Amino acid sequence: MGIFARAGWRQNGQARCRTENMASRARRRAGFSPPALRWTGVGLGGGWKWRVGTRPTDCYRGIRRKFMPLDYEILGRGVYTPREAARLVGISPQQVFRWTRGSGPYEPLWRAYYQFLNDNVTEISFEDLIEVRIVAAMRRAGISLQSIRFAISFAQKKLGIDRPLVSHSFKTDGSEILMEAVENDGELVSLSRKQPGQKVFRDIIFQSLNDLEYENEMVARWRPEQFSEVVIDPARHFGDPILDRFGVSTRTLREEFELFDDIDYLSKIYEIPKNFLNAGIKFELNLDRTNGQSSI
Repeated sequence: MGIFARAGWRQNGQARCRTENMASRARRRAGFSPPALRWTGVGLGGGWKWRVGTRPTDCYRGIRRKFMPLDYEILGRGVYTPREAARLVGISPQQVFRWTRGSGPYEPLWRAYYQFLNDNVTEISFEDLIEVRIVAAMRRAGISLQSIRFAISFAQKKLGIDRPLVSHSFKTDGSEILMEAVENDGELVSLSRKQPGQKVFRDIIFQSLNDLEYENEMVARWRPEQFSEVVIDPARHFGDPILDRFGVSTRTLREEFELFDDIDYLSKIYEIPKNFLNAGIKFELNLDRTNGQSSI
């Protein structure tokens, strides 16, 4: 396996599977047998995908993330496959891959964090995820990839940091930096007459950065707008969306609801009020609608 191994992730694998095991323990107490381990295939980035009801030993041996290194450089960074990142941002996995890994003769917009591990690693970090979110907002505003590439380079020089898009300085000064970058680039950006450049850039910054929290001048977590009970924090559950107060994966809640279709039952076994459970499930359904998927 080289630098990749599952054994080094036992401790974090157990924490990762705590949510999935809560339901199993509750069912056993209630006289139900826990559902069998269910294999769900390999994602774009490879690796194991397990669903709820697994045994603790299976959880950390079969952690849903790809083989990860015996290294602490990924702790607290968040781990997302291109498909997972695309679902959170509302774009295609191909766009995530193209912007962070490049495509054919085209270089990536930036070098994704986990590329230092291995050229075959396609997962991205939380900071990469936020950068993808900002680029997606710029593309929706009609800004070309060439201009975005120049803007990132310009912001690096302007702010003197390698990852300017995820800095607090970019949140406060980003609209001016983007406007100045476009002017220096010499490329006319196609913007509506009713949407002058400065307003467009302010909208981009607001839409993509307004619900972020920062620590030590860098982005720390994402609290999705209109879903205040949900947090995406790279220091918790590898950055999966969770109910902030209870630390339970919204993905797991949605899968459990699909399985039982009984919010009262889930509230009892998780010991979580129904309004919080509903918020987590609605968050997942909203992601599906945003990405054009069918809902339950």
